Amino acid sequence: MIESYDELNLSQDDSLEQVDAKLVEKLGITLSYLQHSLSEYMQKKSDSLAKEFVNIAPNGDYINILEDSESISNFLKSKASSPENFKLREIKLNATKNNLVSFEFSNAAIDNGDSCTGFAYVNFAGKLRHSFVKGELDD
Repeated sequence: MIESYDELNLSQDDSLEQVDAKLVEKLGITLSYLQHSLSEYMQKKSDSLAKEFVNIAPNGDYINILEDSESISNFLKSKASSPENFKLREIKLNATKNNLVSFEFSNAAIDNGDSCTGFAYVNFAGKLRHSFVKGELDD
């Protein structure tokens, strides 16, 4: 448990292993735990998430682009939802609730890894308060 975000003592120079060790020590959680929560969300919500995409290039393969909702949903559920595809992008103090740590993940299996974002919010006691995945609609 921590009383302020600064107690995490995170640095831009920290490796993923160092970040994970600090999270375990200070909050009692791992990055893997957060990745699994995002994976579960994506599997459960694949049909509605599919509607957030005009198309998807699986693993950046634009030759085999998926354009219909059923194919996109199946890809999200079966391949993209793998926990290992959620790559940590950023950790910061939540802008609106100053007792939450915000974790932002990209999904490496979708396009070039920049079209889908996972969010996880953990309180200072180390409890996961909310996690979800968001696709990006093209206007």
